[in-house]
Amino acid sequence: MSEEKKKKKLNREEIAEIEVGNTEISQSQKLYTIISFLLLIIIVPLIQLGSEMKNKETIESLSLRHDIKKSISMIKEKAPDDCIVDKTFEANRVMLKGIGAYEGRLEDASFLSEMIGPVQELMTGVFNVGNEKAFTGVDKWLYYKPGVQYLTGRGFLEHKQLRKSWRGSDSQPDPVFAILDFQRQLAKRNIQLLIMPAPVKAMIHPEKYTSRYDGKSVLQNPSYTQFLAELKDPALFLDKRIADYRELIRNPDFTSYKAVLERLVKERELLKKQAIIIYDPSELMLKLKEQGPVFLETDTHWTATAMAAVAEDLTKFLIDKGLVKTGYNTYKKTAMPVSNLGDVAGMLKLPEAKGYYKKQSQEIQQITFADKLWRPDKESPVLFLGDSFSNIYSLGAMNWGESAGFAEHLSAGLKQSIDAITQNDAGSNATRKILSRELNKGRDRLAGKTIVIWEFAARELAVGDWQILDMTLGELKESEFVTLEDEQTIEVEGIIEAMTFPPKPGSVTYKDHVVQLHLIDLKSTNKAANGQEVLINMQSMRNSKWTSVARYRVGQKVKLKLYAWEGDKENKYGKFKTALLQTEAGDEDPLWGEEINKELE
Repeated sequence: MSEEKKKKKLNREEIAEIEVGNTEISQSQKLYTIISFLLLIIIVPLIQLGSEMKNKETIESLSLRHDIKKSISMIKEKAPDDCIVDKTFEANRVMLKGIGAYEGRLEDASFLSEMIGPVQELMTGVFNVGNEKAFTGVDKWLYYKPGVQYLTGRGFLEHKQLRKSWRGSDSQPDPVFAILDFQRQLAKRNIQLLIMPAPVKAMIHPEKYTSRYDGKSVLQNPSYTQFLAELKDPALFLDKRIADYRELIRNPDFTSYKAVLERLVKERELLKKQAIIIYDPSELMLKLKEQGPVFLETDTHWTATAMAAVAEDLTKFLIDKGLVKTGYNTYKKTAMPVSNLGDVAGMLKLPEAKGYYKKQSQEIQQITFADKLWRPDKESPVLFLGDSFSNIYSLGAMNWGESAGFAEHLSAGLKQSIDAITQNDAGSNATRKILSRELNKGRDRLAGKTIVIWEFAARELAVGDWQILDMTLGELKESEFVTLEDEQTIEVEGIIEAMTFPPKPGSVTYKDHVVQLHLIDLKSTNKAANGQEVLINMQSMRNSKWTSVARYRVGQKVKLKLYAWEGDKENKYGKFKTALLQTEAGDEDPLWGEEINKELE
């Protein structure tokens, strides 16, 4: 019987089991496999290293030296009240942050990223496919991914969605929480808050994204109705959704929310008395669409005609509601033609010469006062906060004209000067952050204000970081950092103690970017600056290309010419997206920096 078993024919499964369990590899195959694997994991970093050395760029891997030294010094530092475990965890956080930044920079600067262009050209030119940020639509219209996801994603106020964001990132995802707290702080100073969520392209022109829509109604995120209701009646938030926060603040990472929630509950009558006013131009834009497109074909933003019409309607709204009185200034409007390729088309990085997408022409109305380009007035009772929807026809670097933006048209319609803080991107927090820093430093940007008008892209409701920001007026303190008067300049050499970094060109809609540097151990021809510190703003991205500043690294010695920030430099660069330093040095007054190549005496 045993012989019969031996001679028994095996089925396929049994044969496969025997072969898998007894795989034999020759010595040469083993060696070949090991060498191939090692080459596979080594060849890419070696090519990257060679590319950086050939182009005389900063070697990215060496940029971690500063983080390593800082982590080691934190552990070695003797402090009687510090537990070695706590210091180790803190040092580990610094190191992990450095590694994360290094990985991001490596991805942005990798030689592999240069290979994307030809592939993207094939995908878009032949198959009409976009990329991870730019979606293709009908008739060569382009859409920005976050704007589409605002409509296709879950409701931004759904408990599951909020909880997912709280657990998975450092951002604050709840716009109602942030807006109510901002309203509370303004109301205590008897300042009215008006918010204006600017519609995104897919809300008004879904028919140009897919032919399945007729475009006869405004599309919205499922939570938008709840959002409006909770702002109009804060009790809906304070009596119902606040339960979510009571659970959240048990987590040590969110204990700071407790005091904010307590203040909101305590001052609920103030919130009710001076309620937020909401101006939503989406229905107006839908009506305007009957006369032609209200969004640019290859850009995220509205047409010049639509923007001017919304500004005119908001002007009428403000006057009819008695929120702002008409002034007596006379502003001149001058029609000017402009032509440009949209920001979403730029994100595809296609050769412009091949004409996959054509430039689009617009006629803007440039606003001037006393024969000078419009400028904000800090003494005005009206403060306007806005993002790139306000900047597109205002900021010359965006290539759609200058001094013809939303704030300019609003000012001309009201026949009075207005104050304005505008910055591209991150409308959920960027302009409030600038306002908060000014107030905290003792500069009362809200003095004499009666209303704050806050414009932000509607997509920010779902993807924005709605930071809780303190608008307390601090004490004006004399800075120990280097400062300059209007016309002063100074040349310095110093070591970068900390800095922020720009995004990868093409990964964002804006083309220009500013970073901040904290320089220490200054050496200068001006003896008063020797050994001092300074906070500097510098342009890190210009027309979707990194400047040499983007290659700077912490610990590097640099030579710069410094200028006063307030005035000309702020007017020219202040609307650019700026990565602010989140350190004590970041609270200082910045100067503007330009590179110099000569040695200092």
